[in-house]
Amino acid sequence: MSRQHIILAVKAILVIAFGALIYSQWSKYNNLATHQDAIKLSSIQWRYVIGALILVPVNWWLESIKWRILCQPFATINLIQSIKAILGGLTLGLLTPSRIGEYGGRALLTPCEEESMTVGATFFGSVAQNLWNIGLGMLMAYPMIQYLIDDASSSTWIYIILIIQLCVLVLIYFKLKWFISFFTRRLSPVIKQKLPKGISRFDYSIDQKTRVLGLALARYVLYFAQYSLLIASVNDAFDGLVLSRIASIYLIQSVVPIPAFLGLMMRGELAITVWQTYNLSPIWALTVTFGLWFFNLVIPAIFGLYFLIKADYRVNWFSRNQEQ
Repeated sequence: MSRQHIILAVKAILVIAFGALIYSQWSKYNNLATHQDAIKLSSIQWRYVIGALILVPVNWWLESIKWRILCQPFATINLIQSIKAILGGLTLGLLTPSRIGEYGGRALLTPCEEESMTVGATFFGSVAQNLWNIGLGMLMAYPMIQYLIDDASSSTWIYIILIIQLCVLVLIYFKLKWFISFFTRRLSPVIKQKLPKGISRFDYSIDQKTRVLGLALARYVLYFAQYSLLIASVNDAFDGLVLSRIASIYLIQSVVPIPAFLGLMMRGELAITVWQTYNLSPIWALTVTFGLWFFNLVIPAIFGLYFLIKADYRVNWFSRNQEQ
């Protein structure tokens, strides 16, 4: 089988897998919604839905700027190339457990000599985002955690684990070079030879780390705005615990790996549990969850799928690896 046939087969599998994922998630939403009351579209305040939708390109624009900064130690890319890499990684991330495909998608669509370096950059970017998801989440979600977990000792242990996890993320983020050196020294010579040549110099300046952290915070605020807008579209009776509920959902989603094929169902069940204290019916909790998933992931992933299919990098990648 020729390279062209292999490439066409991979593209076909990618399209089929993406279509199957969307269909399966839609079916699961319908199955969960079947046992609930009917949705009354006339009761939705559409101006809030449109507002949440408008924020989608802003979200991925911020992530694209962040990706350009993260690539600076090993590649110089423009904004268009960054957007393609981000959306391509999003597409593959949706199709793989724990979104592991995001690493490969960004590597494949980021023009650089050492594709493996993008793995470290992707990981570092996720660390920056999780610093806010966990750090702010712990503070803002405290009232809801106390409500959901009646046992005081259990909630205490949960916070101890979260604090330890947060401290590890802070160590990785602000002492990245030391962290890399600490682990590479303990690897066998055989494994060390397979590491990227630039791994020893892979680090970011204080200015770069500050900018990445600032962009991650902006995205966290944007997530909150989108969720709040969709909640307001179906229930405008806000109370003081709305932000705590949203923070608890993002906190749990950050610390509990969710497989792609179970993502929407598990998020829906989580939303029902959290929002049942807010006089929000299960069907609306499911609909808001599905809306966020569709707006923030599916729509951008469709563009990412297009970039993955249209890109001709695969031929170049095959050729380069054969020469090596």
